[in-house]
Amino acid sequence: MVCDLVGHQQSVTCCAFVAFSSDTTASANMVVSGSQDATIRTWDVTSARCINSASVDIKHRPTSLAVFANDGLTPTQARVATASFSGGLGLWAITREGNLS
Repeated sequence: MVCDLVGHQQSVTCCAFVAFSSDTTASANMVVSGSQDATIRTWDVTSARCINSASVDIKHRPTSLAVFANDGLTPTQARVATASFSGGLGLWAITREGNLS
């Protein structure tokens, strides 16, 4: 194992690497994760630290997610879509700094 990302309070249900389409290298140094604790977190892989956390309604706890490269119009953001067993979908923006909105 390269690193251990610790911070969620319940089971992690989904995760993915985040890479920005304007990056000059293929490596991604950020991970986004979703958990049964009703949070979505961004992680710095290099330091193994949680960068940011966003809470969702408990009935919309993320069970899966997909990361989309940015569209070129916003080169400092990537998009993440989350899905839940309740039928809810969420769309999030992630900045290069790991901020979620």
